[in-house]
Amino acid sequence: MTNLRDKRLFLLDMDGTLYIGDRLFDGVPEFLRHVRSMGGRYLFLTNNSSRGVEGYIEKLRRLGIESAPGDYLTSVDATIRYLKAALPGKICYVFGTDSFLSQLDRAGIPVTRDRACVPWPAGPSPAGACR
Repeated sequence: MTNLRDKRLFLLDMDGTLYIGDRLFDGVPEFLRHVRSMGGRYLFLTNNSSRGVEGYIEKLRRLGIESAPGDYLTSVDATIRYLKAALPGKICYVFGTDSFLSQLDRAGIPVTRDRACVPWPAGPSPAGACR
């Protein structure tokens, strides 16, 4: 088995791994300090798009963990990267939380909640130009 000291990047799910609700699991702060003290890095991961990174920074701060935006990789981050690469400039119909829509919009992804703006297989939407 490899030694933990040989690892440099730790990918950490949050809810149910670091905490449940508003209760931080025992040993989490010590583990995070240990990772940093040995020159390692960690990323907090989540597939929950209902809040942005700012919300997670605040939640972890309330739990006693300081973090920065670069310490996170979210499902919205992955979605933004995909949309920019695969569908640059295309209008995206968003069926999700206000936070999800806002995060996409701030990243420059054209978004709408108007179903009439969704492209039809036979051509442009009957509603014409949408934003």
